[in-house]
Amino acid sequence: MGLLAGFLLPRTWAQAMREVVAPVSCADAFHYSYLSTAPAFDKAYALAPTSTPSVANIRGLLVNHHLLAGSLIAATMRQAATDKPITVILISPNHFDAGTGAVIISRYQWQTPYGILPGDCTAVADLARAGVVSVEEDPFMKEHGITGIVPFIKKSFPNARVVPLIVRSGMSDTDQQRLVDALYQEFGDRALVINSVDFSHYLPDTAAQFHDRTALSVLRASGSDPATVSHVESNSDTGTAIFLHYMHKLGAEHFTLVAHSNSAELTDTPTLEETTSYLDGVYSIGDPQPDPTATVLAFGDMMLDRNVRKNIAQYGQRYPFANLTRLLMGEDVVVANAEGAFTDNASVTLEATTTLRFTFDPAMLPTLKNLGFTLFSQANNHALNFGKDGLRASQEAINAAGIGTFGDPLNTNPGPYFTTARGVRVAFVAYDQFTGSAAPDDTTVLDAIKQAKAGGAFVIVYPHWGEEYNESFTASQQAQAHRFVDAGADAVLGAHPHVIEPIEIYRGKTIFYSLGNFIFDQGFSKATSQGLVVGLAITPATVTYYLFPLNIVHTQASLMPYTPRVTLWGSLASTSVATNDSLRTNIAAGIFTLNR
Repeated sequence: MGLLAGFLLPRTWAQAMREVVAPVSCADAFHYSYLSTAPAFDKAYALAPTSTPSVANIRGLLVNHHLLAGSLIAATMRQAATDKPITVILISPNHFDAGTGAVIISRYQWQTPYGILPGDCTAVADLARAGVVSVEEDPFMKEHGITGIVPFIKKSFPNARVVPLIVRSGMSDTDQQRLVDALYQEFGDRALVINSVDFSHYLPDTAAQFHDRTALSVLRASGSDPATVSHVESNSDTGTAIFLHYMHKLGAEHFTLVAHSNSAELTDTPTLEETTSYLDGVYSIGDPQPDPTATVLAFGDMMLDRNVRKNIAQYGQRYPFANLTRLLMGEDVVVANAEGAFTDNASVTLEATTTLRFTFDPAMLPTLKNLGFTLFSQANNHALNFGKDGLRASQEAINAAGIGTFGDPLNTNPGPYFTTARGVRVAFVAYDQFTGSAAPDDTTVLDAIKQAKAGGAFVIVYPHWGEEYNESFTASQQAQAHRFVDAGADAVLGAHPHVIEPIEIYRGKTIFYSLGNFIFDQGFSKATSQGLVVGLAITPATVTYYLFPLNIVHTQASLMPYTPRVTLWGSLASTSVATNDSLRTNIAAGIFTLNR
């Protein structure tokens, strides 16, 4: 959406801002709203939901900027509507990377379908002199984060003045705080702040709903720590952080959701592959409200040698993941089974492609970290392909890149690996069926599960087991899975068979016998060219599972299109074990919830 992380100006941001100190006067010039006539906006107000909460002491609004979701904007504006004189600070992302300043402001007035919305010329001049904004007019001509919102402001706040800010991504927290301090010095608590922002982008409905679980949890809880909003997938992380800094300064940290939807739902188009999410709400005087939800995105087997390595060399390190970059954003944990060791050893598979000794280039790890991966399992039958020294080097390299690792092929250190998000503790335990004896001792694994459970964690077991290419599961897999659950496991996410296997619900816990491949070069069959990604939204009371089927073509993974996706969900529902009709229906829709 035109956002540049880490944007650098030829001189420092502060120097650039201080150069824009020429006297600013009110201009008899205008910018224009996105539409010049009222019917579209009148319709938005007519369709705005009325069964919304009534909130007092509002200091900030969070609104989307798609007129498709105009009714949600209208419902949110109504929460604070007034005909009293008021200044509105309107914050928008810089969608088109326009202008030169990190924060751009306008001294023009606005023509809207409901009349002229004046600017606050004195405030513009003061902020420019303070060196925290750049006065530039051209960027406002196309910035729909502003032009689409000013008519709503004029209709709901007919006697308002507006101070519009276009914010470039990548500002440091220090510069964000400088801007907030200058705004507060200018307006104190006399202004209403509106943050114009859209959330999950370019993903199917199910994936958008999963991303929104993280976003809502962060928005509700991050008032005292605005920097955490960078963890959310949106098109305005910097603008939202500035907005939350201001709310924190005002003591307005209580978030109330007014409306929530996405473009697939609003258009009743479940086949839509690239949606946008809308989370509209208000911030009022009060403390943040806890929303203890942790999200985990879990993948199956990832192999980065052999033909995958050849394609990485030809097309770049991000090539295998290029179609999943959006899915990988905005979760607390992103975990996969690393089917090999990260070592400096030369690959032996590039020429001898039938050789099954895998080593991954450690230079890949910063890219994997940047993509969003936080944790890798090393409990598999290839992690010792270059010996114990290779495994140790791999674990050290993974950790040095800022990624966690758990498990080993001999089950000597299966975990638990703990992580906590917004008060929810999650533990990961690994198990490998193959590298040790024919009947490996699982005592250490069961002990790790019990330890994690005693610590109050939601326990996820990552086993490497089963028979390759078997699209069912074996009796030994099932017996082992039941032992894991009996010991305290809450979810079992299997790997190794290279194909997707059925789901079982046992004692109210979910067992995914095999997630199949994630990144692999086994394009010789349909089953090995598919995989399943599982999203978990974990609260103290429930866990919701989101199912994301994958296609793997030329070692590159992509979300499966709608029709085959629904077919695969239906197959999982029909082959699932020990589920009732209602649960099968939910599995067939790609989302199901269980009590913890």
